[in-house]
Amino acid sequence: MDIASGVLDWLRRVPLLAALPLVTACGSAGNGQIPPSALIGSAFEAGARASVDGKPVEFSTIAIGDLAVPSGRMVVCDPFACEPGIPFTRQVPTGRFPVQLAVTRTPSGEQRVAYARILFSDRRAVRWEMALPPGESLDGSQTDYAFGFPVETGTGSFMDAAVQGPYLAAAADRNTKQQLIAALNERQTSGVTWLVGPFGPGSVAMFSTGFGDGYYISYFGLDGTGRIVSLTADLGVIERPRR
Repeated sequence: MDIASGVLDWLRRVPLLAALPLVTACGSAGNGQIPPSALIGSAFEAGARASVDGKPVEFSTIAIGDLAVPSGRMVVCDPFACEPGIPFTRQVPTGRFPVQLAVTRTPSGEQRVAYARILFSDRRAVRWEMALPPGESLDGSQTDYAFGFPVETGTGSFMDAAVQGPYLAAAADRNTKQQLIAALNERQTSGVTWLVGPFGPGSVAMFSTGFGDGYYISYFGLDGTGRIVSLTADLGVIERPRR
């Protein structure tokens, strides 16, 4: 079975709505060496709370499915405006791993995805490191830059670099792309959308991003020995402190 046929076969098994445009909004993380939010790990814990605009908000976690990671070379991008991306320098474990969304309701009553993560281990992250492409460093010599991914369709995604080619080839077909958008919109709770589907040797996990369009930063969570336990995208819902 070829790639396109395989994707279409999977889509036929997913209940679809008519293709709907994704809701988007403006937002930007700006430049600068931005440390992760203090809530980047704890937002996924039971009973997690934060303050937004001086008002308390609570988090809930949605488990959206397992991501198949065949090579360990991860790419985070907007799945509907994604050029072939350069994977991060650090490699992650290979296998199948749960993807989770930390969702909060804003003071205005809207439900938003604050963080999205792949959990590679149940070991606790004790420090965080900005996910960087090859040739870039935040060792103190480049403190005027933040590295992340732009979003133009209100949607982000996790995928292995080995999955990029099959996914982009399938999404280049207009009908397949529209069916993906419809399937994504079908998987939603109070405006929060997600979808995990197979492509080539692995899979792609898609999710709605914070307040929509913007520039978002990803961080590796490391345990006490420096091993990667998670990859988390901070989607700009909770204000981050700046150095």
